Amino acid sequence: MVIATQSQRASVPAGRSHDKPDGRTRTGAAADSEEIGATILSVGAQVNRYRIIEVIGTGGIGVVYAAFDDALGRKVALKLLRPNSRSPRRLERRRGRLIREAQALARLSHPNVVPVYEVGMFEDRVFLAMEYIEGATMRRWLRRAPRSATEILDKYMQAGRGLAAAHQADIVHRDFKPDNVLVGIDERVRVLDFGLAAPVPEALATGRYATLGSHDQITADIPTMAATSVTESAAESVTPLSSLPSLTTAHGKVMGTPAYMAPEQARGEAIDARADQYSFCIALWEALFGQRPNAPATVTSAVRPQRRKPGRDPSGGDVSASVRRALERGLSAAPEDRFPNMDSLLAALSGRPSSWSPSWPRAALAGGLLAVGGLLAVLMSALSPDDAQLCPREDQALAGVWDQSVREQVHARFGRVDRPHASSTRSTIERELDRWSARWLEARVDACEDTKVRREQSPVLLDVRMACLDRQRNALAAVTTSLAGDSLGPDTAGAVAALGAGQHADQLLEGALAAVLQLPAPERCAGSVLISGGALMYEDPSQDDLLEQQRQQLARARSLRDIGDHERALALVDAAQAQVQRTPEGRASSQPLLAEVALLRGQILAASGDLTGAAHDLRRAVLLAQTSAHDTVGVEACAALTDLLVELGQPDAAQDWYQLGHATLARIGGDPYLEAALRFAGARLAVARGDLRLALADQQRVLEIREQLHGRDHVAVARVLVELAAIQTQLQRYPQAQADIERALEITTAELGLTHPEVGLVNVGYATLERARGADREALSRQLDALAIFELAHGRVHPRVATTYAAISATQLALGEPAQALDQLQIARAIMVELVGSAELLGPAELLAPAELLGPAELLAPAELLAPILVDLGHLLHLLGRDDEALAELDTAEQIATASTASGASRAHARVLMTRADLHVDGGRYQDALVDYHLALAMSSREPTPDPARVAFLQGAIASVELHLAQNELELESALTHQRDALSLREAALGDDDPQLALNWIWIGVSLIELERFADAEQPLTHALELLDRPGELAWEASARASRLRGRAHLALARLTWMQPGQQPRARELGRAAQTELERAGPPAARELAAARSWLRAHGD
Repeated sequence: MVIATQSQRASVPAGRSHDKPDGRTRTGAAADSEEIGATILSVGAQVNRYRIIEVIGTGGIGVVYAAFDDALGRKVALKLLRPNSRSPRRLERRRGRLIREAQALARLSHPNVVPVYEVGMFEDRVFLAMEYIEGATMRRWLRRAPRSATEILDKYMQAGRGLAAAHQADIVHRDFKPDNVLVGIDERVRVLDFGLAAPVPEALATGRYATLGSHDQITADIPTMAATSVTESAAESVTPLSSLPSLTTAHGKVMGTPAYMAPEQARGEAIDARADQYSFCIALWEALFGQRPNAPATVTSAVRPQRRKPGRDPSGGDVSASVRRALERGLSAAPEDRFPNMDSLLAALSGRPSSWSPSWPRAALAGGLLAVGGLLAVLMSALSPDDAQLCPREDQALAGVWDQSVREQVHARFGRVDRPHASSTRSTIERELDRWSARWLEARVDACEDTKVRREQSPVLLDVRMACLDRQRNALAAVTTSLAGDSLGPDTAGAVAALGAGQHADQLLEGALAAVLQLPAPERCAGSVLISGGALMYEDPSQDDLLEQQRQQLARARSLRDIGDHERALALVDAAQAQVQRTPEGRASSQPLLAEVALLRGQILAASGDLTGAAHDLRRAVLLAQTSAHDTVGVEACAALTDLLVELGQPDAAQDWYQLGHATLARIGGDPYLEAALRFAGARLAVARGDLRLALADQQRVLEIREQLHGRDHVAVARVLVELAAIQTQLQRYPQAQADIERALEITTAELGLTHPEVGLVNVGYATLERARGADREALSRQLDALAIFELAHGRVHPRVATTYAAISATQLALGEPAQALDQLQIARAIMVELVGSAELLGPAELLAPAELLGPAELLAPAELLAPILVDLGHLLHLLGRDDEALAELDTAEQIATASTASGASRAHARVLMTRADLHVDGGRYQDALVDYHLALAMSSREPTPDPARVAFLQGAIASVELHLAQNELELESALTHQRDALSLREAALGDDDPQLALNWIWIGVSLIELERFADAEQPLTHALELLDRPGELAWEASARASRLRGRAHLALARLTWMQPGQQPRARELGRAAQTELERAGPPAARELAAARSWLRAHGD
């Protein structure tokens, strides 16, 4: 529910009262301005599951907020009772009034009545959650522009049908007036504010109003409510309508708005539905003639029955005599002289026979819920045979876009692709296009029937919906044209026509599927979505319309982007932008389209690797969307920008845009497609910020949405399952992760075929899970499956193949097979070197996964993919004692990292320096190590969101090198202080019981020995051994590293123990234990092993 437009909302500041425009007075209910100001909730406040967005109105008993339902993902209007600490009795009256409103609305289910979703308690205050409607009150609608009598009658007839529905449910409104009627942007009218509603006397007499004092009864009577609750305190506070003397009030306690009251209501007498009829006629007369009929000036003078007499008639020249007669009868002073009911009044106003009545069954309205079978029967009985022919399904609407001829062209083109998964990909694409086409045709029929059969929307909104669907057909045409191969220019047509091998085939197959899956959903052309999404475009989508031509050009650019032709896509977008900026309509009218241009341009730049340019355009898209109220584009751009900034290592900046996206989505009122896109990006942001539980919740919501939109067995669902499995793995919820990844594998295999690369990607995710839970053999099996698929799908020289060989190498190293690991890593290196050599042909390397599986569409050049492989190779060669070769590989990796402009280049460079510094330390080159560690620390600290664990490790590493280089006691003390600082930081990042902390404890112990503080040295060394001896199976490399640390600790303890009287035998035992551990550690510990052996020889062993 909304009672103010955007401009009106700004005039209702927090802490201020808002005067009613009609001057309504209710005896004893004047709000205290201080009380109002003290109870306005701030933006972002939480009322149960509802998050406050803004104040949209204030009334006699409460404040109305726009709020967002976090549980159901929709925007609502929240009416919250205003407390009154100084008058408990007034508070109880207010509470009863709001509860009565909830009860009244819960008994109604009608398109012209605002529905209620939930009634509950918040801090001893009752709240009411209702539908949020963007629009204006009837009074404001009338003032905005001159209205014809026909327009006014149409709107009031809708309001009258809402009142009639209330009367059929045995409810009298008692306060009908223009301010309690909303005209939505969709031009549908709703009656609201049933705070004074009460049962008619007949209902009280027959007992049709049962007590609503229990939880179940309250919730059962609230329609359209999926999962609501009413607290016990709220339930207890509900006063049964049947027990309220609400139709006969005591003298002096008249409730309502005097200017629109029936005489009997003003006198405080018993009233029935005919009082609402009287109020309705006053309001309609005022709208038609520009003033109310002559009336008594005060409530007390209205006790004398009299007919309201028409006054001047300044604007009623086009009002028919029959309408005037009907209104005069409805304004009769005596209720028995009015129409018997609202239906009769509406029939008289419309010229229909008085026996006509709407087809909404009385029983359904009274119950609040309508059985499906009964609804179908009612609708079918309401349709004439001619109605069914008004909106036929027009299959020819897609002729030349997706028909048998186009299908054959696509079939022929994919038949020329020399890839084993080409056939299964083509089948999937054709199946998806068939599904989309069927949905699109159904959407056309539905849009037509809403206006011509069900008469639920205006012809104007029908035109808007059809224009939206026409644009979607243009998007489909752009995709199918690209798939058929006819849109390729002379610069690329020759290279792609044969499609015998190489990256062009891969780009076509994966890009084609992406293009089809990203087609706009026909359901997004529903009236409610278009209205809430902002930037409704009423222009005729014809070839003569300049803006529409540019939209078609953007659709072609999207299809080229998806199949990997970024250069031509960008050229089309830039040309469209230049043309739009020169449009004679002016910049204001073209800003929604410019927002679309900026969004698409940013997406293309991101896909081609220009992340800085992409971020600039996406920010511009958000700003243009906000300026032009094109909220759907605004949310989409915020989602894309969030993803991009996370990839750029700027999660704090990403958080700002993500929150703006959520606020914009709340203003729309909820769009499942946009919510899924935004939450998907939000999950990645949460992972980057270390909030895995939030990431899990976001991805679970994305999964729920996609299952609802696409079904449980869809590729889009499988991609979310892979993301969920990754998060569950990080949370060490391995059974849940396995269930998710196995379901993803099952769906992907069934939808795309065993040989499709995406099946390989799911196997890569499965291998990650297996390695995390220590099942390295099973992980290796999954990686080998992925490798076989990638080599079959892409050939041997491909980035996916190279990175899979590198992953296999890491698993074999964990299994204690360093020689085999080296072989696999050298294969990976050779593939990437070959790709670097042909980089001028390939351009940027292909994504290693669809954008949804690995993040935003950033493409790394082959050399930038080679660098991490070289670092791994250098590290492995060092483990094998081949340090000269290792340093050569690391030097090459540093050259690549230094020249890289890709996001994360500084992180990659820091990793090179850290690995090389480790080699320098093990080789005794401490000065070189110190330089590399300091550079790595500087780079890591300058990142937008530094990794605290890495920074702390580097500080500890620097302190250990300073210990080796220390020349005096002052330098030793400095090294010790730095080591303790590093330990504190690592404990904060890792926890105080992580085995990785053993390194810091050992160096603290060694520092204390060097400072001859022997009494203090034993405890840190012993604690280090306790950390290292925690139960758990370690991979080969981790086990070797642990052995090396144990050796260091034992050797330090041996030195310390030797100086204790009578402890020489134990010292030798510790020395021998050190020698054993260091022998297990392998070549990297060679210098330490030599030191241990030397110490043993020097001490008589």
